[in-house]
Amino acid sequence: MSPPAPWSQANPLIPGSDTGTQYKPAICDHEGQVFLAWATSSDTSSNEPSFSFTRWLASDNGWAPPKLVPFSDPSRYQSDTSALVVFHGVLYAFIPFSSSGDGGMSIFSYDGNTFNFVCDWGSVWSTPITAVVFKETLHVVGYNESNGDHFNWTWTNDGLKTITGPGDFSANTTIDESSTSNPALVVRQDHVSLFFLTSNDSRAVTECQLTDDNTWVRGPTIGQSGNSGISATSTPDGQHTWICFKTHNGRTNLMCNWKVKASSWSNNTSMGSGTTLECANEAALVVSGDWVYAVWNTYPNNQPLYYSRRPLKQVEMDSWMGELDNQDIPISMLSIPGTHDSATSSYSTFVAKRWVRCQDMSIAEQLDAGIRYFDLRGGYDGSGATLGAFHGKVYLGLTFAEIFQIFETWLSTHSTEAIIVQVKRDQDSADNQQVANDLYKLIGDNDNWVTTDTIPQLSQIRGKMLLVRRTPMPQNLGQGIPFGINASDWPWNKQDTITYPAQSLANVSLTIEDFCSYEKDGPSALKDKTQRMQTFVDQANSNADPSNWFIGYSSYMTEGGVPDSPENYATEALGGQTPLNTALEQHIRSKWSIGNPACVGTIVMDFPESPGGSLIQSIVYSNAIKST
Repeated sequence: MSPPAPWSQANPLIPGSDTGTQYKPAICDHEGQVFLAWATSSDTSSNEPSFSFTRWLASDNGWAPPKLVPFSDPSRYQSDTSALVVFHGVLYAFIPFSSSGDGGMSIFSYDGNTFNFVCDWGSVWSTPITAVVFKETLHVVGYNESNGDHFNWTWTNDGLKTITGPGDFSANTTIDESSTSNPALVVRQDHVSLFFLTSNDSRAVTECQLTDDNTWVRGPTIGQSGNSGISATSTPDGQHTWICFKTHNGRTNLMCNWKVKASSWSNNTSMGSGTTLECANEAALVVSGDWVYAVWNTYPNNQPLYYSRRPLKQVEMDSWMGELDNQDIPISMLSIPGTHDSATSSYSTFVAKRWVRCQDMSIAEQLDAGIRYFDLRGGYDGSGATLGAFHGKVYLGLTFAEIFQIFETWLSTHSTEAIIVQVKRDQDSADNQQVANDLYKLIGDNDNWVTTDTIPQLSQIRGKMLLVRRTPMPQNLGQGIPFGINASDWPWNKQDTITYPAQSLANVSLTIEDFCSYEKDGPSALKDKTQRMQTFVDQANSNADPSNWFIGYSSYMTEGGVPDSPENYATEALGGQTPLNTALEQHIRSKWSIGNPACVGTIVMDFPESPGGSLIQSIVYSNAIKST
């Protein structure tokens, strides 16, 4: 699998090599380049002779050949996680070691070609190391096994410019917090922050901030827990921060980022599973230029190093349309995530619930998650007077008026976004013409709706709702007045292209994939539907005609025997196959990379937030996003 969008494909640090290490690598930015250092196994011993390092070559879009830096004492070997840090323009490596005699830490400095030995520190520093510079002071932290695993902290003397020995630093100071795993120092919001996993059973992700009077206090609650240790990085201004830690009892990296607007931490996002994504230690993180880099040692025996990177720019899913590079793009040329039977999450009756619901997220939650295409299906409640949301003959407990009010309220605070609303009759007993007439009564005179019958540009519908109509025209509408994009000839159980002349005399085409009903068993249906959706994405990606809008439904059902639930069809590995949503995400990811966008069409899905949680983002990030 790939990491979630917008992270790039996971690649080996050195192609064709099993370059690996047993500890988390050290990483930092130096003069606009990413430097990486890791403990290197010798050819004759499982111990580490010292460390290797490399740097990112932007011109080659890859890493320079590694160089080895040996200890002068051949009995020494790197014994724990190291740190790279830049202090007054000089790149330093802090390397904890053990030897036949005692342990400690060696400091090396970079001369533009390699690292040279500077000095040794005592045995208390033979521990995982983290370091950061703030206001010309270098802070170094490790944990002290002989002092209940409490953190050991030291900092450079006032006015120091060049490190020459231990005397350049303060006396070791104990921080009244403890951990048994890799800590991380970072500058965040004009403070030095120490991130760590508590040493108790909860392994809670915790932040302590250094105050102006040189004391450490607990920071905002993060609400996460993990394993192994933690990494952290921030932008030069300290406003944007990412942290990484391993999942409990697992091998998966989890990422959280600080949401500046909300002033809170995001939920964790998994970096994925599989041979190249499962890790021995949490990924090392660094911000460099316009990118965030992650490097980790994978879990196989030789623990080869892999990396991924993502743009520094963080696109929030509740405002992604405002981040598109071209605001005048026809919506047919966008990749748009949508939901099938969008209102079914409101159905809470236990009877038949698992067969009725195609969504877990509410309408508002879908909007916040990035969904912009909504499939609404109409019918009438017991009175026969109120147009409401139905799935087949089941009333979902929401009227169309209530749903439209949710849309309007949300758009009032998200003016950069647009909502596409597709409407059809679903209740067999409802009159199709009455649905069309009542729909017109609801929205015909509402300026928040765009009812053009041609494919608009994004800028023309921003802050509004666009109607896609699978009903007849309203009876009381004047001659020649459009009422939404005409999808009334929607194909049943196949892929087809429907074309009609719009009022502007231009032809509009909709290429629709909606093969949804199988007589086969679940595994056979999954295999066929997966192939159909992959083919649809390929076709949408090759379409260059803005008058042809590709809309693909990934939902399906089986008719033979006892039907399974929409959730299982979308998210379960039926017959041992890759779940549909996972396979769809993987195929979409294969069509684009950062800087190389691709239109994959409008994808209308069941339970798009499951099982991996990043299918929606994969669709959104396939668009051309502003770089700044």
